[in-house]
Amino acid sequence: MSGSPAAIWIDDPDDPRLDPFRNIRERELRGDSGRFLAESLRVVRRLLASEWEIDLLLLNRTAHRALAPDLAARAPRGRGPGSILEVPDGLEATIAGARFHGGALALGVRHRHPALDAVIPDPTTRPAPRVLLLEGLTHPDNIGSILRSADCLGAAAVVMDARCADPLLRAAIRFSMGRVFSLPWTVVDSLPAAGRTLRQAGWHLVAAEASAESVPPRELPRDRPLAIWLGSEGHGICPEHLDLADQVVRIPTAGGTVDAGGEERSLNVAIAAAILLYEASR
Repeated sequence: MSGSPAAIWIDDPDDPRLDPFRNIRERELRGDSGRFLAESLRVVRRLLASEWEIDLLLLNRTAHRALAPDLAARAPRGRGPGSILEVPDGLEATIAGARFHGGALALGVRHRHPALDAVIPDPTTRPAPRVLLLEGLTHPDNIGSILRSADCLGAAAVVMDARCADPLLRAAIRFSMGRVFSLPWTVVDSLPAAGRTLRQAGWHLVAAEASAESVPPRELPRDRPLAIWLGSEGHGICPEHLDLADQVVRIPTAGGTVDAGGEERSLNVAIAAAILLYEASR
């Protein structure tokens, strides 16, 4: 499609053309649907700036005006949305069942996960690149937060195993603040196989885990390409996968590893990912 279509004005909340956006809190668009839902003015703006295909936009009048430059910038790339539905301010909340910041929602088209070598950069790139490997992270808020941090802190890509939460769930997209559309990422069947591939290509594989061999982040090599492997907060990295690591790292916590009640002190995995990326780039 060359260019962005003219908006279709709808002021009847019962119009069937609005059905794809009805009561979206009550349902979730998963992988087998072939679609994903992006919400809020800022997230939709990042989607428009990306190469992801957009099937349908629902915008209130104020949002349509705010996004006019973004729609115009996308049009020459031939990636305009299939249709734009424009509604009076406030009607979008009635349709969707919730009030969304900026009155903007988008229905996007999923694509196949790219191959590992399509998202991983040349390890000889300078400055030395960093990527994240995520194992079994099942909370979409953590996935989204990690994608946001990774994009902001200069990670080249994120690789997830199939047990991770879908990065295109509404919550993951929202927590990523739309960074899921700009940062290269993929999902692989076997994270150990991906790790071995990276090591053979010259990447230094770092496991974030508490063990007798753990070192503080300051000991990360700054001049080597780093693949930082993080596991879930409940189970961490599978013990048999740790043997793949060139180095095991743990972020020190104030007062030691155990608190006064005997509970282990640990950071949220998204926060840990951000700290490790920052430390690795200093």
